[in-house]
Amino acid sequence: MGILKKKKRLLMKKLCSHGAMASVIMLLAAKPVLAAAGTTVDLTGVTTFITGIQTAVTGPIGKAAAIIALAATGFAFFTGRINWMHLLAVLAGILLIFGGTAIVGTLGAGGGGAPAGG
Repeated sequence: MGILKKKKRLLMKKLCSHGAMASVIMLLAAKPVLAAAGTTVDLTGVTTFITGIQTAVTGPIGKAAAIIALAATGFAFFTGRINWMHLLAVLAGILLIFGGTAIVGTLGAGGGGAPAGG
């Protein structure tokens, strides 16, 4: 039974990595075609969709989910069901989700993260 689970997990890893690689190749291949055609692509709908997801994840829904995840992880930690690494992974995930805007803003050319000064 354990061998089948390992093989299934390996197969899923391969499929995910191949899918990600195929996506990148398709995006790289599409860019020159669009540039050669001299057309512009209207990505307003995609931008609106992704912005909506960002708002939902970092808004009240995301805060409630983070509180529930932290409470469940804390309870499991205190009862001895998980270790420090799992607890730290949940905390790091919450930090990256809610700090993502500042992180990306800092990495970007404009440095549009949290405002400087007090």
